Amino acid sequence: MKKGIKITAVLLVAAVISFTGCLQIFGESAAKVMYALADKNNVKIYLQVEGDAPQGSSYQIGNTACEDITAKTVSEDDAGMRTLIMVDNSLSIPEQYRDFITELIDGIVDSHGENEYIRIATFADDIEYQSNFLNDYTALKNVAASIKYSDQETYLTDVLSGVLDELESDINSESEPFKGYTRILVISDGVDNKPLGITKEELNDKIKKLGIPIYTIGAEKADNNSELENMFALSRISNADSFVLNDSLSTEDVLSSMNKDHGMLLITAAIPEALKDGSRKNTLLKLGDSISLQFEVDMPFGDGIAAASEEAIETEATEQVPSEDYTIDIDDEKESTGFLSKISDFRKERPAVFWSILLGIGIVLGVIIYTVIYFIRKPKKSETSDEPRKEYTGATEVIRDDHDDHSTRSLFDKSQPTRTYRLILTDVNDPSKIFQCGFTNSAIIGRDGGVTDITIDYDKSISKRHCMISCRSGRFYITDLGSSNKTRLNDQPVTTETEIMSGNRITLGRSTLTINIQ
Repeated sequence: MKKGIKITAVLLVAAVISFTGCLQIFGESAAKVMYALADKNNVKIYLQVEGDAPQGSSYQIGNTACEDITAKTVSEDDAGMRTLIMVDNSLSIPEQYRDFITELIDGIVDSHGENEYIRIATFADDIEYQSNFLNDYTALKNVAASIKYSDQETYLTDVLSGVLDELESDINSESEPFKGYTRILVISDGVDNKPLGITKEELNDKIKKLGIPIYTIGAEKADNNSELENMFALSRISNADSFVLNDSLSTEDVLSSMNKDHGMLLITAAIPEALKDGSRKNTLLKLGDSISLQFEVDMPFGDGIAAASEEAIETEATEQVPSEDYTIDIDDEKESTGFLSKISDFRKERPAVFWSILLGIGIVLGVIIYTVIYFIRKPKKSETSDEPRKEYTGATEVIRDDHDDHSTRSLFDKSQPTRTYRLILTDVNDPSKIFQCGFTNSAIIGRDGGVTDITIDYDKSISKRHCMISCRSGRFYITDLGSSNKTRLNDQPVTTETEIMSGNRITLGRSTLTINIQ
């Protein structure tokens, strides 16, 4: 056993070293797209580039190469920059962090970029703008100092969705569209859905489409890990950074990240008139020989004079002489732009990176195969071993057993009616822990496998018979069975029989589980 573990460890170290080498090679010319949008004539791409920007660039929309490509710093952008700071001013933000929030906003104001306009808002179940987008930085500091915190429910998902809709309207306004860089900073204790409101998935899709970077700062508390993870996911989706607000966070940590936006590279490329059809298109930006970035951009509509139909656009793209980045497969007589072609191009352009990745993948696969074979072939311990046996303490569910004369509880018994519903509980903090049982009228949940239908035995704060799920006329209800630590439904205490439905969350002691009834 020890020998097998040592070999596995050696292989894992080799894989880590290999992938570290890959990351070092990639890190020599790292860049990421922070934001991209189109005005009537150009695509504007805001880039964070580590080190010196590579010389030379090319940009294409679909298969069509663009001309008139220019590069400058974001400070030279006439459209300017907008920063929206959203502060959760509910009492869920611990008092010890409120002075820090004020200090941080002051730091953002003091370190503003050229032609940057800042707006401050507070939110609960709706957003309240405390200012317009201003470059009056003294007034903005006064607004930050006047923020008051009160007892209220906050629903970031719905609020942020509405904010993105407003910003999108500003960007696409026919009278005064804003075509500069826009970013958001959210300070809260996590993402929480409003009942029957916007879901996290719907919000994520909107963020991906609009592309506005969302920086997040999450106030750390004892029981909000999952809410913080959901909030930090908003930053990952939008290529921005996230921070945990605790005693070790400093304003310099946040400012050093956000101030990178002030040094961004702005690439502008003219849009061919034939592509101005209002659709969303895949685009490819290349910087020098080392950086290739793919992303989508919404095209503007043309003036109706030179705009071509979709069929004409496709014909033009087909007849166009292919660029060096695309090759013709003579045997198949069609463009080789598929996945394998891209791998081949990447291998030719960056062979060191390609072979390093291939080596790392090979080592990882070797580790997996070796580990599987080792544990499959490992001899089982004899039943006569002196080592005490570990017994599985979870509930045993037997689907059908005509010879059951032990203490195992059978889900289906010939003397009982067939159960028609299935209750599935998933631990929010550890989705690998899934509990389920079939039932007709009721199912008891608790820690004692002898008297429960679903047994959760790893949390001692759960009572032996904690709560009961019951069914009447196709509707489902939960009842607390006098548990020591009570039962909570969607964070509200269950004091009487309360109706539930799939997607609700119940908290039993320290454990929170998602309900699914089929």
